[in-house]
Amino acid sequence: MSCITSPPMLEILMDYLERNWIRGRFWNPVHWSCFNLLLRTNNDCEGLHNDWNKLAGGPNLPFYKMTMVLEQLCEDVKLSQKLLLHEKIKAHRKKETQLKNSILFTLWSRYHDNELSTVELLEEIVLELRTSFPTVVP
Repeated sequence: MSCITSPPMLEILMDYLERNWIRGRFWNPVHWSCFNLLLRTNNDCEGLHNDWNKLAGGPNLPFYKMTMVLEQLCEDVKLSQKLLLHEKIKAHRKKETQLKNSILFTLWSRYHDNELSTVELLEEIVLELRTSFPTVVP
């Protein structure tokens, strides 16, 4: 029986990942995994920052102009809060994104119900996304 060894630098990296990101006190898979989450990217934050930059007229603001922009944003948050509370607005998702989410949540549900192993889940995700979105997933 042969034993596979890895380069020392890879072992150092894997040890670091294990200590800090898998079994760490501050960061573990619950904090960085996007499993079973609707939002899996920072696109929403990026879009919000772009909107703020447009409202401000660019990213490099003088202090006083920035305070006026921040005041306007606070007013917008108050209005958005009221509209969300009364279910007058909802998050907009493209049809393609809604379909991808539907596929992922169906597969995650099957995984949660022990119908799929971890390897089968990953294979199904690749197969489904490759079939449904052939130009996006090579």
